[in-house]
Amino acid sequence: MLSLLALIAVQQGDFALSVAGYDRVISVNPGLADAYSNRGAALAAMNRWDEALANFDQAIALRPDHAGAHFCRAILWLLQGDFVRGWAEYEWRLAHELDFVETAALCECLDLMISVDTSIAHLSAALGQKTWILLPYNPDCRWLLDRDDSPWYPSARLYRQARGGDMITLDGRLLPQVLDFTESFEFLAWVRFPSPAPLPG
Repeated sequence: MLSLLALIAVQQGDFALSVAGYDRVISVNPGLADAYSNRGAALAAMNRWDEALANFDQAIALRPDHAGAHFCRAILWLLQGDFVRGWAEYEWRLAHELDFVETAALCECLDLMISVDTSIAHLSAALGQKTWILLPYNPDCRWLLDRDDSPWYPSARLYRQARGGDMITLDGRLLPQVLDFTESFEFLAWVRFPSPAPLPG
C-alpha cells in the first residue's frame, strides 16, 4: 500500500510526497530495489541529481540486473554530460533487452500506437509505425524541448504535459485527435473482419 501511495503521488506530480512515501517503504523493507529506483526517479524529477544517482546505485547494488535503475542512471549521466559512463550504462541496457521480435510483429499490425515513454513506444516508432507518445512535464533528454516531433523517429508525434501531473489537459488535446483518427474504423473493421455468413436455415 505504501508503494502504491508513493506511485500515485508521482502520477499527480507531487514528487516530494512520493520521496517521503518511498522513505517509509524503505524503512520497512530496506532490501527492496524497486523502492530505491523509484525514489531515485522522483528525486531526479526535482533535479536532485546526486541523491537520485545514489538511489539508482543502491538499487543496482541490491539487484544488479535492475534494468530500470541502469537506464535511469544512464540517462542522468548523459544529462550531466558524463558521456563515457552514460553511454556505457545505456549499452548495458541494450545488451540486456528482452527479445522484441514478437512485439515488433504486433506493432506492425497496428494502425496507431499510443504509449507513454516506454521501450514499446521506441520500438513502434523505430519500425516507422504511426506512434503517439505521451510525455511528462519533465521529459527524458532524448525528446528535447518545445516540439511535437522527434528527429529520431519521423513517424512519432509527441504530446507533452503543460504542467507536472496535468493529465487532464493532455487528455483534452489527445482525445479529439484519437476520435478523428478512428472515424473510419467501423468501415475498416468491416473490411478486415467481415460478419460471419448466416447459418443455413
